[in-house]
Amino acid sequence: MRNLLLIIFTCFISSLAISQNANIQIKAFLEGLYISNGEMIPAPYTANGSTPSTIADTIVIELHGVAIPCLTKHTFKTTLSIYGIANCSFPNSIIGNSYYIVIKHRNSNETWSANPVLISSNNTSYDFSLSASKAFGNNLQNMGNGVFAIFVGDINQDGAIDFNDYPSLDISSNNGDLGYNSNDLNGDASTDFNDYPVLDINSNNGIFTNRPPTILNIGDTYGGGKIAYLLQANDADYISGEFHGIIAAPTDCNTNTTCQYWGCGYLWGCNGTYFGTSTSIGAGASNTALIVNGCSQSNIAAKVCNDLILNGYDDWYLPSKDELSKLILNQNLIGLSCGWGQPYWSSSEYTNIQAWSQAVCNASTPQLSFKDPNINAYLVRAVRSF
Repeated sequence: MRNLLLIIFTCFISSLAISQNANIQIKAFLEGLYISNGEMIPAPYTANGSTPSTIADTIVIELHGVAIPCLTKHTFKTTLSIYGIANCSFPNSIIGNSYYIVIKHRNSNETWSANPVLISSNNTSYDFSLSASKAFGNNLQNMGNGVFAIFVGDINQDGAIDFNDYPSLDISSNNGDLGYNSNDLNGDASTDFNDYPVLDINSNNGIFTNRPPTILNIGDTYGGGKIAYLLQANDADYISGEFHGIIAAPTDCNTNTTCQYWGCGYLWGCNGTYFGTSTSIGAGASNTALIVNGCSQSNIAAKVCNDLILNGYDDWYLPSKDELSKLILNQNLIGLSCGWGQPYWSSSEYTNIQAWSQAVCNASTPQLSFKDPNINAYLVRAVRSF
């Protein structure tokens, strides 16, 4: 009876351990080992029976965070089959989060997924071999017949296939090295003249690791617009070691504008109604939601931003007072111009009949403006957070 209970308990623990893993299946081919028809050459050490003939090599799969600089969050070393299949196991905590999937191999180009991948369940898959667009920067080699592979030749693993990779290959080739080593680019278990052609081609073509930026600056083009502000340590959503902030749309909103005393622009909307908005950095999105959900008036500043779909993003909003001030502060870097001196609306109210606005000219400061539809139609620059 005791042995039976022990077996049951062991099975329960094993089952619990399995349920705590999130499995990701990766499909990818290595250019140097690729033969044809979706198949790679087996690893050379299969000859002595130590490895199954269905294994091409080992690779490392990394999951990197989405926030710049995209730090490594999880790592898993696994085998890659001759059919390009690699199975990975990660902590169950990754489910519901998005990560860049990165493949590292002993003599191949480090390759990132084109975009962050949502780990929606404990069985997620990603196929690098379908098209060049599956890798960040389209950084894959076309092998023909609809198959794409990871570039080979980064022998010294410095992120570039270039002249620095030749010395190691020269020495190994001159020594006549046989078997499994990083200089054997074509996987035939012999380091010789046959390994040079692919290195020559990829070196001449300037192949290098293509990945998201490791640093961001105000004014950089990123995330559908230009970075207008980077969060600082005293900001509510600041995370040490990561870049977060505000992105301004490349241009002002300019469709279906209304022309009033100050010129053509947009009304703030719903004069006489107070929505309880905030002025702080980080409040613009929630302010916009409050206005959109509480005001039935059409074509107003907040709704124009909320409805904007631009450069692949649909999460734009009207900046808060403090967010707008950061845009004005960095006006030259993000393309705001003084124009006729017309102010920009913020999503922050002061009273039920007044809201905060700010002009670009002459180092202006925030000012109170009436929501009155007969007086003020102001400019609008949509923003989004990252």
